[in-house]
Order: sequence, then C-alpha cells, then structure tokens
Amino acid sequence: MSTSTLPAADEPPKAVAQTPAAWADGGLPVHEGLAAWFDASVQAEARRENSVPSPAAGAPLDTWYDGSGQARHAAQKAAAARPRWLALGERPIVGFDGEDDFLAVAGLRDTIENATVFIVAAPRSNLGAFRALLAFNARGENDYVTGLTVDLSGQPSAAFETLNLEGPGFGGAVDLCNDVFAFGEFHVLEAIIAARPGGVSLLVDGKPQATRDRAPGKLRMDELYLGARYYGNGESPRVQGFFDGALAEVLVYDRLLSDVERLAVREYLAAKHAGLPRLSIECVAGGKPLVPVEQPPAVQMFVPGFTVRELPLELTNVNNIRARGDGKLVALAYDGNVYLLSDSDGDGLEDRAEPFWDNQGRIQSPIGMALTPPGYAKGNGLFIAGKGKCSLVVDTDGDDRADDEIVVADGWQPLAMAHGVDALGIAIDADHNVYFGLGTADYTNAYQLDGQGRPHYDLAGERGAILKLAPDFSRRVVIATGIRFPVALAFNADGELKSADVMVFYSANPAWSPEKAQELDQYQARDGGLVFLHYAVNGQRAPDQLADRIGLAWQGGQSRFRHGALDLEFASDAKHPISRNFKKAHFEDESYWELVGDPARVHVLATGVEEDQPRPLLWTYERGEGRVVCSILGHYSWTFDDPLFRILVFRSIAWTARENVDRFNELATIGARMSEP
Repeated sequence: MSTSTLPAADEPPKAVAQTPAAWADGGLPVHEGLAAWFDASVQAEARRENSVPSPAAGAPLDTWYDGSGQARHAAQKAAAARPRWLALGERPIVGFDGEDDFLAVAGLRDTIENATVFIVAAPRSNLGAFRALLAFNARGENDYVTGLTVDLSGQPSAAFETLNLEGPGFGGAVDLCNDVFAFGEFHVLEAIIAARPGGVSLLVDGKPQATRDRAPGKLRMDELYLGARYYGNGESPRVQGFFDGALAEVLVYDRLLSDVERLAVREYLAAKHAGLPRLSIECVAGGKPLVPVEQPPAVQMFVPGFTVRELPLELTNVNNIRARGDGKLVALAYDGNVYLLSDSDGDGLEDRAEPFWDNQGRIQSPIGMALTPPGYAKGNGLFIAGKGKCSLVVDTDGDDRADDEIVVADGWQPLAMAHGVDALGIAIDADHNVYFGLGTADYTNAYQLDGQGRPHYDLAGERGAILKLAPDFSRRVVIATGIRFPVALAFNADGELKSADVMVFYSANPAWSPEKAQELDQYQARDGGLVFLHYAVNGQRAPDQLADRIGLAWQGGQSRFRHGALDLEFASDAKHPISRNFKKAHFEDESYWELVGDPARVHVLATGVEEDQPRPLLWTYERGEGRVVCSILGHYSWTFDDPLFRILVFRSIAWTARENVDRFNELATIGARMSEP
C-alpha cells in the first residue's frame, strides 16, 4: 500500500526550463539548471499573476509558487498543516511550526547526477528527530536512500549547530556544521552534492564547514518537501521531521555550479536578505515565550497522585534504585559504585549512604540493575548490565559489602559507536533465569541500512534483542528481537516479564503470523485489552487470523484506501462509553474499506462513506475476556493533534482496560492547537 500523501504523477517528464517565471526576481544571476526556486519576496506578484489573492500576514499559506519557470509549485491541501505567510518588518517569509506544517510538490520525475542547493533559513529550535528544511525523494521511497535530506540531524540542540546532508552514496547522518549559531538568525546555507571523495560540502554564509564523501549514484526528485522529510526506518515512509523556523528562499540546481557561479548566487542572496530581523517565538507559531518556573521541584511528576521529596544525600549520577527486602534501598551509580541507603532517624527519608561495591572502573557505564532474590546461593547482591558484559556483584561473607564480581555474560561484538553502551535492562525470574537487553549496533540506524536502503540487521543475532541466561550462566538464548535498546526490564508481582493491561498497536504490523496469533490468544484469554490504530490492522499473510482476533483486518490486494476528507457518522445508539456524546466529526486522514472479516460481528461506533456505502472506521470487538478497539484513522500526525481524536483513543485505552473512560480526559488538550469558540 502506498502511504504517499501526494497525488499520482502520471504526466510525462518536463524539460528543464532556462527562463524563470515572468514574476520572478530578475536579479538572480544563474538560471541554467534551476530545478526549483521558492522565493518568499515575490509571492504577492506570483499570486497576482495566477489570479490568486495574497494571504493576510500571519495567515496559512496554501501554495508557494515556484519561480524556476517549470510551475513546480509547493502546496498543502490540509488547512491544519499549512505554514504561515509572515512579514518580518516588511520582508515576507514562510514560517513552519515544527508540529505538522509542510509544503510539497509531486510529479517531478527528475534524475540528478549532482546538485547545488541554496537555502535562506532561520531555525527557531531543534527538538531532534531529523527536522528538515528541504528534502526530495523517489516517489514513495525514503529521501535519504533515493534523494536528499537537508535536516538538523537526530539529536536535539540548544543552538543551530548541526546540519545533516544525506542521500544515496552518502548514507548515515553526519553533522557538517562546524560553527554554532543562535536560533532565529537567518543564514545562507549552501550545499554542494558531488559524487567524489569529499564531494558533499556545506557552507554557511559563504564560510566552509565540513565535507563528506559521496559514492557515484543518482539522486531522484519525484517528490519535494519544504519544512519536512519523507522517510520511515523499519516502517512505510511517511512525512515527518517537521521544521520549526522560517524559510525566505530556496533554490535547487540539478548540476554543480562553478565556484564563480556559486559566489554570484551567494552574493545575490546575501544582499537580498541582509538585515532580516531575528525570529521571535511569537513570529512563527503565534505562541508565547516559555517562562521558567520559580523554585521548581527536584522532580516534576506529570501524573497525578505522586508526592516528590528529595533525599538528604549527595550522590553522583545515580540511575537505578531498588528496594531490598530488609527495607534498605540499593542505589547504582553510573560510575559503577553501589550504595546502601537507609533511614537513620525514622522520618521516612533515607539519609545515610554506605558503600556496597567500590567499582574502581571494573564495570563501565552500567544502566540496568536487578537484586538477587532472598537466599540466593551465590550470595546477596545484584546483577548489573554494563558496557560489554553483565556482572553479578555479591557479598559472600555477610558483612553487607560486596567482595566478588562474577561475569555472567560477555563476548558479544563491541559497538563501533563512541559511547559503546550496549547491555542495559536486566531482570531475574523465580527460577533464577536472568534476562538482559542488548542494544543494536547503531541506535541511529537500527536496521543497519546501507546506501541503497538494504538492511543488514541479523534477526538471528544477539544485537537489538532480549536474551535469557540460564541459572548457572552456562548458556543464553534470544527470546525477543527487533528491539532497538531495551533500557529497563522487570517482572511483575506474578512473575510475568510480559504483562500489560492494554497494548496499543500503531505500525504496519510486520511481524504478524500464525505463531503471533497464538501469543495474542494467550494475552486476550487473560483479559488483555487491545487498541489497533490505522495500518496496525494489516493482516500481512494471515489476515483471516487477525480478523478473528480484532474483528476486521486489511488484506493486501483486496482492501482499498483513500487519503482526504473524512466525515464520521457515529452510531445512532451513541451511548457506548467510547463514542458517548459524539454524533459527527470531520478529519483529514485516510480511510480503509473492503476489509477481511464479517462487519456483523463487530460493534461499529463510527462509519465513513466510501463508494456510496458506509464503511466501519471505528469499532469494538469482544473475544472471550479480551476487549478490542480498532480505529482506521491515524495516518497523519495532525490527526493525533486533534483533541476529539485523542478523546476517542484515550477512551478506547481505558475501555479495553475496563477502567473509567474519562480517566485520561485532561491529557486530550496538552499541546493541541485550539481557538476559542
């Protein structure tokens, strides 16, 4: 199933035009090879030329007209996802909110050997997750595998100090920005994409930054995005990586410009946009600056019902605390030292720390900890998961000081990444089997995709998995794989490692199989609740078996889909706790129909009309003791920003858990954009 949000591209390839649009800025010195040109300063003229009224300052922008002469206009049909047409002083810019705003072009069908890209931009923040200023790709395929992404890289930052240029032949995120710039300032970014050693380079305001190698290959530009990317790691590609900031001008050339040509374009942009004021927080999103809380608590709990009190202790980098049977707390620090914490004055706060294990560098970067059970034959202590090994640290003589380290598991290939942290969560069951997590070889590229997008992750390997270690530590086996970094593990009071009241599925359901059906049967038999969102209803090669368990399921080759406006009609007996007080609702999302299964078996809460027939879009299903809710909506991130959809999802989670459906109501509006009625 295609998940592209863009219309089909059936028109033949367009010839490269050398004459810009009549309304375009005549000062641009280089036209040859100009594949796309988005200039905020001339959009009023462009819209007059196209008999379209200009938006008011601060209003959503539906179309950013292309001045290259090829009419490659970037558009956004969904009103909620449109960036804003802004005036900085009297200087037009386009502001993106970092939540769901983007513009896109389809049907380009360009194959590019080398490229030169100029972007005049002001990032306003960087919360991580590869927020992109510009990206292009082959239709329906990852941008970094088939085209180009210009993004702020994966990690969040407190300033504009990272910029990733990535594509075929130069895969893997690499920061090419050497300098640090304040957020909100406009800069001329210049990217050179050439197939040679050191051929990918970045300049900021004409100053060279860093370079990276690029192997020979082609760049495809079927789809182009402004303010977002199109990719999916381990799942179907989708629009994500939304940019928070503003763009003033973007030029894409489908060739390498000479040094003289690049200098001419750079000087043109620098002169044109000189003096652009710095962005404010209010400028892009209409928000207000964050104000620090006076005298904030040591730890802020966002879930009601908790009281936070700071212990009167000074310890370094404690990252694990467990309660021991005698009432003492066991604290593990990141330097590998272990402390016993106790309450010496009876006020309920541990105020005394005694060393239990003096690490002296033997265990590196520990993150996971599990206490030995009472009467454990090897002594009283704890299991620790750390860099390159899992250890048992025990007190063998009963003086409450550990005197021995037993390495219970090691020997895996070290990580190539600098931090080297690999073993994490650890737990022990009633039979003294030990379970621990081992992270992937590269947390930024879990499936180890190469430059052509081929995965090299070993499903039979120990990386990205949870392992079970025999009580005598003589052997270990993989019990779960496909887990990037299992940071924490614990058994519940019943001794179950896998325990949940509700499981929410939101993926393409790639692992569904008859074997997985048996696991789901066991879960539903113990009153486990299930919530399936959007493409999680994909039955893969066993759609009938999934439909038996959730009511209806997607079958490739039979089921159908449509992106666009959806008008939900809720059942006339809208007294079900999930749909209570709902009659109608409108969303911009994706619908499915012609699903496998019998609609008569499910309780349909809401329908949408497709091919002149009402189709189930929200339903419940009860199988034995287990409750199930399925929502076809959920393709777009903006749907999850809608408080009405959030209410339906939160009610579904609570209902399947047999809890009060209003339990999560106060979460429905957090971060949502709403206006007063």
